Amino acid sequence: MTNMRLLLLSKYGRLGASSRIRTLQYLPDFQRLDLQVSVHSLISDEALAARYQRGRYRVLGLLRAYSERVRALLGRHKFNVVWIEKESLPWWPFWIERVLLRGVPYVLDYDDADFHNYGLHRWAWSPLGIWTTSE
Repeated sequence: MTNMRLLLLSKYGRLGASSRIRTLQYLPDFQRLDLQVSVHSLISDEALAARYQRGRYRVLGLLRAYSERVRALLGRHKFNVVWIEKESLPWWPFWIERVLLRGVPYVLDYDDADFHNYGLHRWAWSPLGIWTTSE
């Protein structure tokens, strides 16, 4: 019916409640519409489960996750549209994300409270350009 190709960039896999509710629950609907969907989760279920057990992510795992996300973004031109859950590269400078999204239409599924990820974070960036802590 259609040759529409969608790159879905979720933050987590099915183990992450926010991704399961905000994006992944729509996969059956996309299939019914005959959309070709490629899902790329930034944080895998395995990495999230390990974080739940240890209380933090492994640095090497995060580096691998971000490099795979950049690779997915570099392949963006194979798709008609990119659907981004919140951010494609959380904690990275916006200009990098902007460059990697150039030339392809995208949709942002943005939670209205996401600004708290930065402004209320323990190591928030202050308007003066210095690191501050909330402690």
